[in-house]
Amino acid sequence: MRFQTMAVLQYARFKRLGYSNMESQSLGLAFALFYAIMKNRRWYGGKKKKQEEKKQYNMQIENKKTEEKEENIFNLRLKYVLNENGEKLFKMAGKICDDREWFNRIVSKFKDIEIYNKAIEKANLIISQTEERILKSNNQFFNKVYKPIRDNFVENIEKELTTV
Repeated sequence: MRFQTMAVLQYARFKRLGYSNMESQSLGLAFALFYAIMKNRRWYGGKKKKQEEKKQYNMQIENKKTEEKEENIFNLRLKYVLNENGEKLFKMAGKICDDREWFNRIVSKFKDIEIYNKAIEKANLIISQTEERILKSNNQFFNKVYKPIRDNFVENIEKELTTV
């Protein structure tokens, strides 16, 4: 559940930094994917995989019927499109990180919705107690916020909910 832990922490991070709920989900997923890619570069390698991702991406863009733009967030250049509400939906690994992707990759991986909701609550608490300078540094965020809790974040929430 490390991937999901990273995503909910990133979501809370971007919520605190002023992004909308949808943009925070999109950025949370995009940054979690970025860290997964950096850790396991072989997952996203190969010519055939890249061609397939490009074709999928082009289909998503056509479906969105919108112009792709780019934003630099903490020295990471991210492409995005605007949804119908004018919110940014960021891209990573050839996919638009929207609410459907958030549900499929994050929410659905928790044993139940109560655990997911508690994870969001805990992540918001952790982020609210974190200095803004740490939130604005990818390296410090990884080492001081994510790394100390990554292995037991969800497990501790599950234990906490079963003892209540």
